[in-house]
Amino acid sequence: MITTIIALILAMLVCIVATSWKNDMLDSVSEIAYVIPHWSFTIWIALTGILIMPDIMEHLPENRQWIGFLCVVGLFLVAASSYYKTQERVLHYIGGWLCGICAMYVVVTVCWYWLFGWAVYVGAMFLCRWYCYTFWCEYTAFCMLCAAMLCR
Repeated sequence: MITTIIALILAMLVCIVATSWKNDMLDSVSEIAYVIPHWSFTIWIALTGILIMPDIMEHLPENRQWIGFLCVVGLFLVAASSYYKTQERVLHYIGGWLCGICAMYVVVTVCWYWLFGWAVYVGAMFLCRWYCYTFWCEYTAFCMLCAAMLCR
């Protein structure tokens, strides 16, 4: 549980620092790779996966832990191909989608009612006129995953 809290705080801090360095809202979480040094983005994403992995494995039934593993593998793929505006974007997008889909499966399995976070996301996007929707989508998914890990 403590590792999930650390991962959530680390994610928030890096997003806040990157946004302040850019002096504008980020289009996606992956844009942080263009704001902070490349190596630090890779370490940050990989460390976030490492920190959240124990709670995911603890909360999933033994026969479904492979889905939690794939969620973290998706983060590692994003970390390995952090520049999404280059030829490596295919690996980056595969990793992002893999992580997102598996994370939502984990949320459904552990605390399904956190999926109502998507209603909050859609409402906020209508109010903000869909500005930076990818960033908020990725961040909402990560927050829902962390909340599901912390609710039990």
